Amino acid sequence: MLQGRISVPIPYGKATIKNDIKTKTGRAKLEPRREPYWSALKTGGYVGYRKLENGNGTWIARWRDEAGKQKYRALGEFDSYDEAAKVAGEWHSPRKPAGRVTRRSTSAC
Repeated sequence: MLQGRISVPIPYGKATIKNDIKTKTGRAKLEPRREPYWSALKTGGYVGYRKLENGNGTWIARWRDEAGKQKYRALGEFDSYDEAAKVAGEWHSPRKPAGRVTRRSTSAC
């Protein structure tokens, strides 16, 4: 019986590279490509950053619905990850069922 731990060397390089879309500095270091760099927000919900050839970038949201189908929504340009994540999170949030609209009255009866 083998006791103790087995140590397996991990080569340096690609295994240590992390694509950081959460900071402006991290996004500036990304290579331009069509496929967005994704960051998980919650189970089934992601926000992505697509780095363009001109150095700018756009944000996109991805959501897996109850049936397992991927849905996408272009979010546009934002200055920060937090802004894009907020908009993506609002889109990912379950919608209220039709017919159950909550209204708030500002006048007394």
